[in-house]
Amino acid sequence: MVEFDFLRPRGVRFGRTVDGMTFNRKNVPAPDGDRWPLVHVIAGPTGTGKSDIAMALAAEHGAPVVVADRIQCFRDLPVTSARLDSDPTTGVVRHHLRDLLVTDGDYDPDDAARDLERQVKILIERHPVVVVEGGSLSLLQRFVKSRHQFRLTADILRMPDAETCRCRLRSRAERMLRPAVSVPGLLEEFAAAWRHPARREFVASVNGFDAVVLWCRQHDLDPCSVTDVLGDDRLVGSVADLVADLHAHHGREQDEVFAGLFGPAN
Repeated sequence: MVEFDFLRPRGVRFGRTVDGMTFNRKNVPAPDGDRWPLVHVIAGPTGTGKSDIAMALAAEHGAPVVVADRIQCFRDLPVTSARLDSDPTTGVVRHHLRDLLVTDGDYDPDDAARDLERQVKILIERHPVVVVEGGSLSLLQRFVKSRHQFRLTADILRMPDAETCRCRLRSRAERMLRPAVSVPGLLEEFAAAWRHPARREFVASVNGFDAVVLWCRQHDLDPCSVTDVLGDDRLVGSVADLVADLHAHHGREQDEVFAGLFGPAN
């Protein structure tokens, strides 16, 4: 069994994590395992800090990051998907599975799973350590069950207590609705995506956008006009509440599944 404590970035606290979850897949022969590349997965629900930890880990060990997230592939949804790109200050390169726009339509989960496996396979030929960061259960479930020619280890980030979780997600929702920098926020991204009728089913399925659609129904508002609420702090606050509530709901559903994804801790 390969321990991965040496991989932990200095100064990074994982908080509530399942520690020591290291294993070799049963379908991988063990004798030469220590000479194989190492793929370390940082996984967990929305808002648990995956990106910050993955970037710190990658910076310390000179590793690339593969983003196991379908929605972050849409470069016209950077705020809604919490997309991060490569960091020139640290030299960390982030690899998204594809380069898409909303007009391309939904990214099929099976295609995304194959792209994840293919991207990792390419990178382990050039790097001794690769970090996979992801919150997509469908991608990671398939990934950990596939045949590996590398060692696989993981840290699973758990949801905090309900009050802390709600507070964090509420603050996050406010930042998404009104970003500190002059870029379109979640509502502007939603409005631009909603202009494509053929893509509305996909748009309504995106975390964050699902809350906007529900909020518009509750307030009898045409989704095309939702950016009008940005001038009203009270309305923006009520949208932020709903975004946070749905993110928390999705997170609780994911939390236990992620915890069991890699088996019990050592």
